[in-house]
Amino acid sequence: MLFREGDALVAGEASHLVGQFEVPSRLALSGLVWPEAAAYIARTAWLIRESAGRGQTILFCTDPVFRGYSLGTERLLLNSVLLGPAFRRT
Repeated sequence: MLFREGDALVAGEASHLVGQFEVPSRLALSGLVWPEAAAYIARTAWLIRESAGRGQTILFCTDPVFRGYSLGTERLLLNSVLLGPAFRRT
């Protein structure tokens, strides 16, 4: 996934952590990551699911379909839109 934002996402206790960034030494597969940025975003959340009443809220740290860059993150967005309503608490 592409991280190009300035904010990191931190999961609370009531959140279900779905995906998070790696430790600084394993954070970049390609491209450039400044050491300060790696330390800032390491082990922070990228995808969180939280309960909201009888439904749920799905939070992404960055735009999952930014310029069609990654097909894997696009699939996560589609799953959250299409399958998310099926997982409601009653």
